[in-house]
Amino acid sequence: MEKSLQLQDSENNSKHSSQDSSQSVPYWRLSAFYFCFFGLLGALHPYWSLFLQSKGFSATDIGLLLAIPMATKVISPNLWGWLADHTGKRLLIIRVGAFLSCLCFLGIFIDQSFWTIVWVMVGYSFFWNAILPQHEVITISYLERKPETYSRIRLWGSIGFIIFVMGGGIWFDSHDLETLPIIGILLLVGIFLSSLFVTKPT
Repeated sequence: MEKSLQLQDSENNSKHSSQDSSQSVPYWRLSAFYFCFFGLLGALHPYWSLFLQSKGFSATDIGLLLAIPMATKVISPNLWGWLADHTGKRLLIIRVGAFLSCLCFLGIFIDQSFWTIVWVMVGYSFFWNAILPQHEVITISYLERKPETYSRIRLWGSIGFIIFVMGGGIWFDSHDLETLPIIGILLLVGIFLSSLFVTKPT
C-alpha cells in the first residue's frame, strides 16, 4: 500500500515537471516586445512634437495631432479586447495589429501634410494601443506558475523607454529630426517581429 502511494506521488510529480518543462517561459521573446513597444513610446512621446514643429505646423495643429493617440487609447483596447475574448485568437490579433500599425505608419514617408499625418496617427495608434493589453494576457498566461518573473520581463519595457528618451536627446543633437520616423518604423517592425516569435501558451 505504501509503495503504491509512493508510486502515485512520483507519477504526479513527473506530470507536473513535464507540464512545467512544456510551459517554459519565452523570456527574451516576451521581453523584446516590451522593449520595442515602450521604446517607441520613449522615441515619439518627447520628440514627435518637435518633428511636427519642424514641418511648420502651428501649436494648435500639433496639439490636435498629439491628442489622437490619447483618443484611440480609449476606444481600441476595448474593441480589440472584445474581439480577442470572442474569437480566442489573441496572439493572431496581436500580430495583425502590429502589422497594421506598421502599414499605417508608412504613410508618413509618402506625404507629410496635416491630414495625411492625421490619418497616419489615427491608423497606427488605433492598432498600436490595442496590442499591449493582449500581450499582457499572453505574458501572464505563461507566468501562471512563475508570477515572480513578470517584473523581470516587464523591466525591459522601462529599459527601452529610458534608452530611447535619453538616447534620442543625444541623437537629435547631431542628427536631423527627419530620422525620427525611421526610428519609429524600425521599432514598430521590431514589435511585429517579436510577436511572430511568441507562441501560444498551452
